[in-house]
Amino acid sequence: MIKMKFFCISISLALVNNLVAVLDRDYRMDVEKANAEIEIARNQGVLPDLIQTIVRGNYTMKQIMLMLAKPERDINSDGITLYDDAIANIQTQRDLRTEILRKLPFYRFPVTPRKYDTMSMTDMGNERRKYCSEAVKELMGFVISGSSPPGFRVDITVFIHLCRLIAVHRAIRNPDLFREMVDAKIEDENCVITYANTRDIKYRYFGNRLYEIYGSGNPKQTLSFQVTQWDQ
Repeated sequence: MIKMKFFCISISLALVNNLVAVLDRDYRMDVEKANAEIEIARNQGVLPDLIQTIVRGNYTMKQIMLMLAKPERDINSDGITLYDDAIANIQTQRDLRTEILRKLPFYRFPVTPRKYDTMSMTDMGNERRKYCSEAVKELMGFVISGSSPPGFRVDITVFIHLCRLIAVHRAIRNPDLFREMVDAKIEDENCVITYANTRDIKYRYFGNRLYEIYGSGNPKQTLSFQVTQWDQ
């Protein structure tokens, strides 16, 4: 009887492992396709508008980070991809692809993005961050300057949307902190980016300029400086 139970448990574990392996493959395929479509969106000049739509949408910060900052798999502390997480992560990549298609409804996307066949997930993550970083900085520049290019309306007027955009910018610069990021929210007129195991990062307006602030509440550095100088 004990042997039978052990056999059944072993079979169940094998089936679960096989299912997760299939989901891993499916997730990689969606990341590949999303990367190819993001590259097209960039070349077509709609990537800043796509990012604006995402940060203004009903997505959680975890979903936004998987879309724009770290598509590499989200895993738990034991290094095991959970079934529910795998399903949710696949759906997040597909939601991203849907948003891209809405920006380019008449564009004929390639069926198979062949160039990604030999790339690792880390390589694909780096490529996504490269493209999204350019567009995030461009969008933040529009917000800070108050100007918009022809044919594009900047609509990051609500502080929470800008707060989420700042969180994306920071996550792209330091993707290893992705798993620690919990949320981006407004508290006491501050944009608060919360992390699980490190201190919160806060931004606040002083006059019409937005600053990252110290724990004391004093201004530390302007957002405009961070956007223009951090990656020089």
